Amino acid sequence: MIIADKIARYKDRLCASVAIDANGCWIWQKNRARNGYGTFAYGGGKNGRAHRVSYEVFNGPIPQGLDVCHRCDVRPCVNPAHLFVGTRSENILDAATKNRVSRTHQKKGAEHPSAKLDDDRVGIILRMLKDGEPKARIARQFGVSDRVILLIDRGTLWPHVARTS
Repeated sequence: MIIADKIARYKDRLCASVAIDANGCWIWQKNRARNGYGTFAYGGGKNGRAHRVSYEVFNGPIPQGLDVCHRCDVRPCVNPAHLFVGTRSENILDAATKNRVSRTHQKKGAEHPSAKLDDDRVGIILRMLKDGEPKARIARQFGVSDRVILLIDRGTLWPHVARTS
């Protein structure tokens, strides 16, 4: 929470650190994190997200546990009229609804870019598990972790591959 005596100073710093674009976004001109959000320096080596600082100094305190979300979907925007608070779930749903979420993490099985297994190999693993082969040995053979083999065995990973009784 920002202390009341610093609000006016932070407002001045925010307003002096933006360029307004054609959509009315206040684009943060100072430092940005790798993910594109503006970084606001409080002083004393402490930093925060510029859009959160903007929301707080113009709109009031951010309720604990809530995200500050962008209506405009522009990460470096600090226009308080473009910001609203919401839960993490609401923020993620908003991003997904607007197709701003990478779908890479949603790919499953062999479709996932880092997959080391495919349906056929998982079928072999399941047969080996059924035959009593140690999980650690199977993991080494297929170049995956013991945990992956455990989760395949439980049906948490690769649940679509047929399991025989």
